[in-house]
Amino acid sequence: MTEIKKVAIYCRVSTEEQASEGYSIAAQLQTLRQYAQLYGWELAEEYVDEGISGKNISGRPAVRKLVADVEKDKFQAVLVLKISRLSRN
Repeated sequence: MTEIKKVAIYCRVSTEEQASEGYSIAAQLQTLRQYAQLYGWELAEEYVDEGISGKNISGRPAVRKLVADVEKDKFQAVLVLKISRLSRN
């Protein structure tokens, strides 16, 4: 298993309801930055899709860039607040 040194953060919010319930982009970023710092991981990049459904990746430019960067081995792990932020299915 590869040791984690660099991580990426992915955040997404699709509705005002999610933002009002503590799932705002700012709240997600703050929590995930603190988590990375706690483990001593270097933050490679943050990817944010704001106001976009998680139904598929075709309409999410940040997640498409994230996938491309995974293929380039820019980091060893991706942090998300909840798996539903990355994908519904």
